[in-house]
Amino acid sequence: MPGRNPRHPTRSPTTRGCTKLGLIPLLILAPDVAGPGAKHDRIWKLERGRHISGSTSEGNGLPLVTTMKATKLLASSSLLLWSLFSIPTQAEEAGKPIFNGRDLQGWQGMEGEATNWGVQDGVLTGTGGKGSQWLATTAEYDDFDLSLEFMLPQDGNSGVFIRAPRQGTPYVDGVEIQLLDDYGKKWKDLKPDQFTGAIYAVQAPSSRVTKPAGQWQTMRILCVAEKCRVWANGERIIDADLDQLAQTHGQKVPGLKRRSGLIGVQNHGAPVSLKNIRIRKLDSAAEGWAQLFNRRNVDGWRENRFKHAPEWKVVDGVLIGHGGQGYLSSFEEFQDFELYAEARISDTAGGRGNSGIYFRCAPHTDKTKEFPPGYEAQLDHGDKNNPTGSIYSLPIEGARAPKPSSKDGEWVSLRIRAVGNHLRTWVDGSPAADCRDPENRHKAGSILLQMHHLTGKVEFREVRIRRLGGK
Repeated sequence: MPGRNPRHPTRSPTTRGCTKLGLIPLLILAPDVAGPGAKHDRIWKLERGRHISGSTSEGNGLPLVTTMKATKLLASSSLLLWSLFSIPTQAEEAGKPIFNGRDLQGWQGMEGEATNWGVQDGVLTGTGGKGSQWLATTAEYDDFDLSLEFMLPQDGNSGVFIRAPRQGTPYVDGVEIQLLDDYGKKWKDLKPDQFTGAIYAVQAPSSRVTKPAGQWQTMRILCVAEKCRVWANGERIIDADLDQLAQTHGQKVPGLKRRSGLIGVQNHGAPVSLKNIRIRKLDSAAEGWAQLFNRRNVDGWRENRFKHAPEWKVVDGVLIGHGGQGYLSSFEEFQDFELYAEARISDTAGGRGNSGIYFRCAPHTDKTKEFPPGYEAQLDHGDKNNPTGSIYSLPIEGARAPKPSSKDGEWVSLRIRAVGNHLRTWVDGSPAADCRDPENRHKAGSILLQMHHLTGKVEFREVRIRRLGGK
């Protein structure tokens, strides 16, 4: 639509100039104003700590304005702050380019060589011919704000893959946001969830806002944890909860449960052009995340030895443990939380690496017992009974993770989410354990990083955590 900012499709004329006026835009969804299916959002502005005013952009472009003291609004429990990341400046808002406009640096061909992809006049083009089945970023992303421009020929068909794994089918084991010539006669009999902006084969766009073939169009994809929103040509057309969708479509599209992965573009046998591909990684600190490992030393941790005297040290920002069985235990205790770690296990004698992340642990005071009292998220790629991601030896359905594709000597990401008796893990973004402990054995406690045996070695390059529900 003319005059509509594609990155803020609901911004009214009164809010476009808020930066010049010293106002900070903050998007808050109120249950009585916005939500799934809503056609408008309310934009709240904090006026340098004095008042907050809200405007709703209606179809006629006229704002409805409300003003209240900031303290009253921030204290109100009826408002849901959906966008938890920090508010970007105008320069940061569009994110960083992940396509440099010159070559395929930072990209890789998947399921074939990228001979069918090229760059011309700053445009990334796919011929639709033989070569790679899709083009992917070399980097992985979890929570992000992605924007791009695309153009398709008549009857063109492509897609944007998000949180896709390096192996598997990206629109099944990841998620596809569809790109299509919606007006092509070839596609007149498609289902609603197969048109542009759809979460392919899962959720249809709320409206069709695409342009005819041969014209440049815009798309924005915003993902934070299980929340996913999609805009096409400045109009929001998807507002989804991927966890809820996984309950009904997870068997057909298990990628709905992933929380990180590659971003890619599909080769569907027809040409596709893209430009101005930019991404903004969302600020984890503003989402409530805190680093448990500061990448400098082991401040905030206490050393617990068991059979041996393992050594823990930090080298080039990586925490390394070796030399026997023992643990690092966090001084802080946690009840309901989400933890993200990146780890690498190995064995200096050529055996099998083994480690784990314990949570809700009490102090390991009873030395007659080998393991501390708490849950363990396993790090052992070769354990047939409790492979990486399993809630170790917990005898309930869903505690055992599937065999991972990761190997010793490779970095692997492990995400743990514990809310009440519901325990979940993800390995490299893919769902692993998902269970409920009917006995709720461990309700709160420390986080422990395990060194398992004498010749074993474990490395952590990131350990961050956020409390859930204030616990």
